[in-house]
Amino acid sequence: MRRHGCALESNVMLNTLTLTEASQGLRDKKFSSVELTKACLDQIKKHNEQMNAFVLVTEDLALKQAEAADAVLAKGGAHVLAGIPMGLKDIFNTKGVRTTCCSKIIRD
Repeated sequence: MRRHGCALESNVMLNTLTLTEASQGLRDKKFSSVELTKACLDQIKKHNEQMNAFVLVTEDLALKQAEAADAVLAKGGAHVLAGIPMGLKDIFNTKGVRTTCCSKIIRD
């Protein structure tokens, strides 16, 4: 798979994939969910201080879930979104993750 004439070996290129390209690349084993997740986490680390887009990044959980997704993908028949990293707005209660709704009143 190529995008803009460059091979997908670098994390930067993984971050330019469309959802369809990422899903197909995972199924074709061109890269793993762990690699895709690390590429996303690298971009968050690189830009979040300036953009302030993420209140909380659960890096360890994301990588653990990516490993589990890779195991499911290896068996075949996985959901089309299996292995695709995603972010949730800080308004959804998530088991084991602090939810603040970006409010100082409920942050602690």
